[in-house]
Amino acid sequence: MVITSIDLLGPQRPSDVIELTGMTSGGVTKVLDRLESSGLIVREYGRVQGDRRGTRLLLTAEGHRIAGELAAGLEDRMDAL
Repeated sequence: MVITSIDLLGPQRPSDVIELTGMTSGGVTKVLDRLESSGLIVREYGRVQGDRRGTRLLLTAEGHRIAGELAAGLEDRMDAL
């Protein structure tokens, strides 16, 4: 869900992911850590306008590729229904 939302909506803040998923901040941090260590997202610090401490989440090229695969898989399942 995180990869897909960043792919569709563009750079997100961790608070956006919390709102989208309903997860706790600690849970989201763990998910983001795993995605970052897998090379699917990068965190940019200090790049949020009006908030020098703000963090933005961006997809890497591999993250975009995975998002495309997820979307294609969902499309196939919807066609099957």
